[in-house]
Amino acid sequence: MSISLIIGVLCAVWVYSDAKKHGYSQNLALLWALGTAALFWIVVPVYFLLGRRRKNLPQPVQPSDQVTLDSPENPVDVSEKITCPMCASDVPSSFEKCPHCGFTLHLVCPNCGSELERTWKNCPHCGAAAPEK
Repeated sequence: MSISLIIGVLCAVWVYSDAKKHGYSQNLALLWALGTAALFWIVVPVYFLLGRRRKNLPQPVQPSDQVTLDSPENPVDVSEKITCPMCASDVPSSFEKCPHCGFTLHLVCPNCGSELERTWKNCPHCGAAAPEK
């Protein structure tokens, strides 16, 4: 066996295990390892420059990290519901915007902060122009 082949195989094993540790799928880690075995003097520097950046990406949520909605820390919202006039979804009345379509549910005067009706052109409390709908 030539020394080049031995170095290529050892580098491929290391790159495969390192890629798995950095969150790559088995297929991508195997692809990095095969490339390393074939051309280790090219692929290893490229892996160090590009491949190891994957660690900074968000990791998939593990089942133990998931939060249940009925836990005491995250109570289920049972407040009064209103119907969004744009998409007809039921939305808690405390929401400022519809989470489904982004429609502004409650118009507020930009000057005094009082709630406005959609048909009003001016705020009845301070006289400021109503915001765009």
